[in-house]
Amino acid sequence: MSNLTDLLPAGAGGKQVDFVASGTIGNGVTVGLNSDGTVTAVAETAISDSTGAGNQFTGTADADIAAAWHPTANKIVITYYDTSAGEGKAVVGTVSGTSISFGSAVSIVPSGRYPVAIVYDPVNDLFVVAYIGGSQGITSVSISGTTVTWDGTYNNYDPLGAPKAYNVSLTWDSTNSVVVISYCNVYSRLNIRTVDMSGPYTFGTSTQPYGTSTAADNLVFTVYVSSVDRHLCFFDNNSLSDLRYTILQITGSSGSNVSYTTPATLSGFYTQQRSFAAAYDDVNDWVMLNTRQNSTLYGLAQALRISTSAITATSTATVYASYQANFQGGLYNPDAGKFFLSYQDDRSSGTTPREMLGLSVNAITASAGLTFTTPFNIGNSSAQERNGCVSNDAIVYDPVDKRIIGSFQDYTSSPHEGRSYVITQAYNQTNNTDFIGITDAAISDTASGSVTIKGGISTKVTGLTPNATYYVQADGTLSTTASDVLAGKALSSTSINLDYTT
Repeated sequence: MSNLTDLLPAGAGGKQVDFVASGTIGNGVTVGLNSDGTVTAVAETAISDSTGAGNQFTGTADADIAAAWHPTANKIVITYYDTSAGEGKAVVGTVSGTSISFGSAVSIVPSGRYPVAIVYDPVNDLFVVAYIGGSQGITSVSISGTTVTWDGTYNNYDPLGAPKAYNVSLTWDSTNSVVVISYCNVYSRLNIRTVDMSGPYTFGTSTQPYGTSTAADNLVFTVYVSSVDRHLCFFDNNSLSDLRYTILQITGSSGSNVSYTTPATLSGFYTQQRSFAAAYDDVNDWVMLNTRQNSTLYGLAQALRISTSAITATSTATVYASYQANFQGGLYNPDAGKFFLSYQDDRSSGTTPREMLGLSVNAITASAGLTFTTPFNIGNSSAQERNGCVSNDAIVYDPVDKRIIGSFQDYTSSPHEGRSYVITQAYNQTNNTDFIGITDAAISDTASGSVTIKGGISTKVTGLTPNATYYVQADGTLSTTASDVLAGKALSSTSINLDYTT
């Protein structure tokens, strides 16, 4: 075989196609197909931190805002307590760029009850909502477009009576397809149980990891750690300086299906007034704890890893705000590859607005401190979280628009209405997933030019290693470093069989 043309498959001549260029494109450049049929050079663009204008989701006074994302409908569902009507409600929002539009709100819990947590159940395609306030229970809602449908039932999850009126945490257990409910019961003790929504409403046995005596716990937050198939539950023990944790294993969908490790203590954290939350990075296997320092009430974060039974690694707890912080929250942003932390600047008092701020965790190293970006406002001067809104439950990630959505109470308006803000965490945007081929020559902007598309052989490349598999990187270059976008196999240092590896 002496000529490269001997390698061409039948019909290979049809693998050169003319396209109109959007922007000037060089020779031998990877290109992506645009929605209008033009092509653009594959490139990486830096997107900066920013926040869009606030979008009102209720025109009435509200409190106890929580939110969750529907991954297939690409909608946000927000629950809140309408203090004017004395009702808990739910509303659906649709994100478009940096704005959100909302459908009509629907009442979903008994009068005088507060919906305080929401989680999506992908098996039954519904949202499970926990409520408190005189009585306690769960209910569920489903959505179609921007319409909320409530299932019409109330289901008590605490056999002992009304729980401590602070908060409830809901997590999804993907192994057993159940929702895990973590809360403090009427005796101020940590309770854990599950509910299987396919029954519907089949509860597991109520479990108390920290015993049954009175006056112990107030707040709880649980996060699911997929790497070890465990739920890491943080809770306070009515102490201002200790945060406790237990690692939960779910072993089924009913009965005595919750086991746990002996509760242990993380010292040095001030844990009252809803001042701790956690998020999980399933790529690098870190849990980020966002709380505040015991002695100063400064904003404080710590990263940790767990096994099935213990914490195995931690970073140094690091101050990110050298002033009083409160209402902590956060999530992991897979597109930015970083944690996003939110908190309230708690230095003001009375009716003075307290700004909601956000920042990124730039680096995590075991046994070393964290590094952060400069905090930036994630609402505006009037978009504050007050009156018991649970900030971590009110921040969700939109993977379609690569945006964070924060929902807060506008405390300076009258009434104190709910608003949502589309938050952009800095990341590098790329169109490499639109890769279609490599140019055969330079193409001027709006001109037509030839592109060797997938299935063809491009001879306009250089510096390749024969027989190596190449991938399109975020910046458009070809590399043997694996990415989500396959380019093909190199035939020589200057030719590549596109989208071909065998």
